[in-house]
Amino acid sequence: MIAMKYSFKNLLIAAAGLLLISSCKKVENEVVFLGGNAPTLTATQSQSTVINLAAGTRGNVALNFSWTNPDYKFNTGVSSQNVNYTLQIDTVGANFSSSLRQEISFSSDLSATITQDQLNKILLQMNLPFDQVVTFEVRLKSFLGTNSVALYSNVLTFQAVPFLDVLVALPTSGELYIVGGDPLLGGWQNGGTFASQNQQFNRDDLTTFSITVNLSGGDNTTDKDQYLFVPVWGSWSHKYACSKIKDQPVTGGKFGFDFSDNFPGPSAPGQYKIVVDFKLGTYSVTKL
Repeated sequence: MIAMKYSFKNLLIAAAGLLLISSCKKVENEVVFLGGNAPTLTATQSQSTVINLAAGTRGNVALNFSWTNPDYKFNTGVSSQNVNYTLQIDTVGANFSSSLRQEISFSSDLSATITQDQLNKILLQMNLPFDQVVTFEVRLKSFLGTNSVALYSNVLTFQAVPFLDVLVALPTSGELYIVGGDPLLGGWQNGGTFASQNQQFNRDDLTTFSITVNLSGGDNTTDKDQYLFVPVWGSWSHKYACSKIKDQPVTGGKFGFDFSDNFPGPSAPGQYKIVVDFKLGTYSVTKL
């Protein structure tokens, strides 16, 4: 009995020793971030030169960037992980925290080229005006994994003149009308006097139209509660529509010039505001 107790005691001591060794190994293998160097961002284009963007030269280079390696370091040595990079573009003074900030991501690169077309779309998505000089800021964010140990570069400031670029061609008539099967829209009446309400959109700005209309709502399986936008009142030569009505939300979505399907009407009756954005190629339907 004494021998058995002695053996069991020795077993406990050995197990404790193994746990201690295992614990020590875990500490030894722990990876600790020791730091890195914020990347330095440079561009071949002068920050004092205004970049003139144009539809005819949209494929040309607008900006060439390069940056230094942030040299992430760990206690196990220099990081062998791939470094991810994001160019952040924002309006001046927003400190890269505005809702309009745009980003372009790269993986393991130390340089990037942005074409005039890319830059123009970015600036317009930031709601900056076209055909006039606008100012914007650029910086680089480096990080590992999904978003670990982020480092930020210096900030560069540029000026450019965006050009008007729309995803859907604007009506050459400068006008837009809604026609549909809804009795309140005249039951597909296109021409003559309007139905019980004005069916002409207001032009809010160069690329946006809006209208407030009463719609009866109902069953979208027939064209009774569907509608279209036309650029010329009384003409069916061209229209603005969606590509597949069965996939189109009643609250709006993408649209195109001479697409095949009608827009779906709302399921509930009421007054609705419809906003059509040719720059983004989208429209929205909001119940008031």
